[in-house]
Amino acid sequence: MLTNKTKRMNGRKITAIVMIAVMLLSLTGCGFIHTLTKQLLGSNPPQKMTEEQPAATDFGADEAGENKAEPVIWEDPDAESNEKNMAPERIDPDRAQTVLKEIDDDMSGYLWVILMSYVYDRGLTKVGDTIDLPLSDAQRLRAAALASEPDGAFDGIFVEKGGKMVLDPTAEAGPNGEGYHGYSVSKTSVEDACRDLFGVSADWNAFQTAIQCPLYDAVRYTGPEGDCALLLDSETESERDQESHTYRVEENGNGYTGKVEMFWGYWGELANAPGFSNYEVTYELVPSEDSGYGLVIARAHVTMIADYVETFGGDQGSEEENYTARPTAFYGIWCSASKKQEDAQKAANALSEKGFDGRVFISSEWSNLNKETWYVVSAGTYATEEAAKAMLNTVKSSGYPDAYVKFSGNPVSGTN
Repeated sequence: MLTNKTKRMNGRKITAIVMIAVMLLSLTGCGFIHTLTKQLLGSNPPQKMTEEQPAATDFGADEAGENKAEPVIWEDPDAESNEKNMAPERIDPDRAQTVLKEIDDDMSGYLWVILMSYVYDRGLTKVGDTIDLPLSDAQRLRAAALASEPDGAFDGIFVEKGGKMVLDPTAEAGPNGEGYHGYSVSKTSVEDACRDLFGVSADWNAFQTAIQCPLYDAVRYTGPEGDCALLLDSETESERDQESHTYRVEENGNGYTGKVEMFWGYWGELANAPGFSNYEVTYELVPSEDSGYGLVIARAHVTMIADYVETFGGDQGSEEENYTARPTAFYGIWCSASKKQEDAQKAANALSEKGFDGRVFISSEWSNLNKETWYVVSAGTYATEEAAKAMLNTVKSSGYPDAYVKFSGNPVSGTN
């Protein structure tokens, strides 16, 4: 199952207030004190990151109907409550980018259990579907526990009885058992992680005591030495893979909007489409002195941004099964085109030799490409325009100065 590594930032930023008092005594024996006004030292806010729009040269592709990714615009209903978390100095964009990766790593376990619930039970199943991550006190503590490391105080097999987890040495975990292998996490560790991720001290009593995700979860537990958290693992294979791929931050009026493209799906899908993302997690991050990161999650949501088409070379489930997966629509970094398939394949191979994912597509088989048949070559496939543009300059500097980003559209019916 999942192992979540928590990266904690040591120390807190302390803003020093310097007071200078000048005491002058008069020659007549009457004195007075003149106190200079306190002065706080600040820093200018960082400039907004901009991205150059590259010039495009079209290798026979049809410009009509080109799709553009719409930016996410945050309307924060809790802006006033977030003001109490504002630190006196803004985090610069480079630091914010690093913090986004660290926060996403901490949140990976929570995202996994949420997706297990929403994908199967609540309809996050088609491109464009969006869910807000629940961030009540109970869910913040759950996320914080899943972000924490076991403390080694105890571990054992637990079963659920009366809405609580109970230690049961006779129970068995695994496919044939009803128990869970539980590892303790100290209450202090969970509370620290909660402050680092969310900037708040959540109500410990709100923390769930019964498991919700049947494969992996975290709950509150009262043991011989008092309250702690349990990380519970059913020790049953989930057949699920999860991996974050792309991280981007943009300044907003109260902090940063961070976006993470990730894959979450069956084993084997990612192996057949390395680097592919089917979900995007968007975090609204606001400055906070209570967090070791300096930024905390005020709000977050997950959007499904791509889907798969599954094809099988043999009977499904047989030894001859030849599973492949590809996105139904994507952004390509188009490098060349040819009327001859063998020439296009040579160009794709040359891209692969330079470390890119060289691929050949038939333009007429995609709704947003040229209706005339061309064998077009892309340096990889990307779930969003932003992700493709982030790689574009690298491709151009590797010998493809005319490379450009374009959306494929969906497969044309009857051709894929």
